[in-house]
Amino acid sequence: MSLRGFLSRLIWICILPLVLVSVYLAISQLRHYQAQRELEATYLAHNITSTIDRLIGNQVGALKMLAASPLIENKEHWPDLYREAVAFRDSFGSHILMADAEQKMVFSTRVPYGTPLPRLPVVKGHAAAPTAMATGKPAVGDLFLGPITGERLVAIGVPIPRGGPGAAVLVAVIEAKRLQTRLDDIALPSDWSVSLQDSNGAVIARRNAEQSPDTPRRSYSVSSTVSPWTVVLDVPEGLLSPANRLLAISFSGMILAAILAGLLGGRFASRKLTRSLASLGEFEPPPGAEKPIDEIEAVRVRLTAAAAARESALSGQSVSTQRFQRLFELAPVPLCVVNQSGVFVDYNSRFERMFGYSRDEVPTLQEWWQRAYPDPEYRDRVIAEWTAAVRLAVETESDIPPAEYRITTRSGTVLSVVVSAAMLGGDCLVSFMDITERKSID
Repeated sequence: MSLRGFLSRLIWICILPLVLVSVYLAISQLRHYQAQRELEATYLAHNITSTIDRLIGNQVGALKMLAASPLIENKEHWPDLYREAVAFRDSFGSHILMADAEQKMVFSTRVPYGTPLPRLPVVKGHAAAPTAMATGKPAVGDLFLGPITGERLVAIGVPIPRGGPGAAVLVAVIEAKRLQTRLDDIALPSDWSVSLQDSNGAVIARRNAEQSPDTPRRSYSVSSTVSPWTVVLDVPEGLLSPANRLLAISFSGMILAAILAGLLGGRFASRKLTRSLASLGEFEPPPGAEKPIDEIEAVRVRLTAAAAARESALSGQSVSTQRFQRLFELAPVPLCVVNQSGVFVDYNSRFERMFGYSRDEVPTLQEWWQRAYPDPEYRDRVIAEWTAAVRLAVETESDIPPAEYRITTRSGTVLSVVVSAAMLGGDCLVSFMDITERKSID
C-alpha cells in the first residue's frame, strides 16, 4: 500500500462525517438565524415607533379639543382656559403653553397664570409652534432646552383656529425623561440598545445595551409617521437569542458526536501508520515486524544513512572548530572577529592586552570608533576608508589590504598599527600589527 493511498483513506475516515454534518448545520443555522434576527429586530423597531406615535397622537387629539374651546375667543375667559390646560397637564403629564402670533408665551402651566413669560425658544431643525402656525396643522418639533427650567424638552404644536393674533398656537411640552421612561419600560434583550432621535440626529432618549460599545452592531431605523423623529435599534452582530443558544447546544452535541466518530475511525486507521513511523528511529526493523509502508521504509533507510553522515561530519567539524579556536587564541598578533552588523563576535587575549578594552567597553564597531579614534575628523576619515575597503573586499571576494592607522588605547596611548582583514563568509577576521616602536627607531 502506498503512503498516499493510506493517508487519503485515513483522512476521509476521520474528517468526512464531521465535514458533512458541520457544513449542513452551519448553512441551515445561519439562514435560520439571519432571517429570525431580521424579523425580530424589524418588528421590535416598528413596535417601539408605534408606541411613541400613539403617545404623540393622544396628546395631539387632546390639544385639538383644547384649541377648539370657546374660552379662547375672549381674553376674559383665558384664566378658565388656563385651568383646563392644568387639567390637561394632570391627565397627560405634559405642560401646556399658549403663544401669540409673535411667538410670545401668553401662559404656561409651569407657572401661575399672569406670570410674565419670554418668547418661545428658537429650536434648531423642526420647531413645533412656527410649523403649526405656518401650515395650520399639528406639528412635532425637535429637542430643545426649556427657557424656564433648562430641561431637555420636545414640543407638540396645534394651531388655534379662532384665537386671532393674541392666541395663535397651543403647545404641549414633553420632558425627554418621560420618553426615556417609555423606552426603559419596553421589553428588550439586555444586549440590544434603542434610541429615539430627532431630525438633527440628536438623541432624545436612549436605552444602552449591557455590552461593550466596541462590539460590532447593526442598526434598524424606523421613522415616525407623526413626527420628524426616528427610532434606531442597535443589535450586536452574531447575536444569539436564548432559543438559538439552545439550538446551538444541540448542534454542538451533534458536531461533537461526529468528531468522536472521526477520532475513533482515525485511531483505528492510524495504528499501522504509527507503527511504521516508529520504525524510523530504528536502524533495522525488529524481527517478525509486519511489512512496513513502502515510502516510510525508504525514508527510514535514508534517515539512517543521513544520521551516520551527520555524526561523521559533526565529529570532523568539532575537531576543526577546536583547532581554529586554539590558533585564534594563541596567535602572536591581536585578532578580532566582527559580523555584518558590526558586533564583535570574539577577540583574543593579545587584542585586549594591546588596546586595554574589555568586551563590555567595545561590544560593537560603534563603540570601537568612538574610543580608538577620539578625534572626530580622523575618526570620520578612518570610518570612510574602512567602509570602502570592506565593500571592495566583498565585491571582489578578496581580503582587505594592510593599512596604517593611529589607534588610541584605553590608557590614552596612541599606537601606530597596521590593520588588515580577511572575509570569512559574512564575518570579518581583523589582525593588528603594532609598528609604533619601529617607527620611533626610524
